[in-house]
Amino acid sequence: MFGLTLRYATVGILTLMTQHVFAQITPTRTTAGTAQSVVRLEDQLINGLRATREEQQAFLKSVVVLSEQGKLDKRLINAIYVWSRRRQPLYPFPFFERGLRIEAQKRGIALPVVNLVQRVGGVTPPLSMAR
Repeated sequence: MFGLTLRYATVGILTLMTQHVFAQITPTRTTAGTAQSVVRLEDQLINGLRATREEQQAFLKSVVVLSEQGKLDKRLINAIYVWSRRRQPLYPFPFFERGLRIEAQKRGIALPVVNLVQRVGGVTPPLSMAR
């Protein structure tokens, strides 16, 4: 009986060791001397919104800079963050970007443009030639 349990435990451990981790982007940072982990806003946004592309991460970094400058309220950013994760748990970034863009426009704040369409090798013709 014990040998059978040990065999299943060994198979389980080997299975876990051979799987790849895809979703982890950055490690969480903890402050020394506290049992509670503190996550920076940038890490929260990048990991929670599943921003894997450089353009997406650059957009989120600019949002953090605007927050640090006091132009965007952290409570607003967190509210839109929670809303977008509830709206689309698998890929919340487009919902966050659109929601934040609408709220920033109401406040007169310009946000950088994010190219959400995947680029393909080659040259895209100008609009006048595409018709």
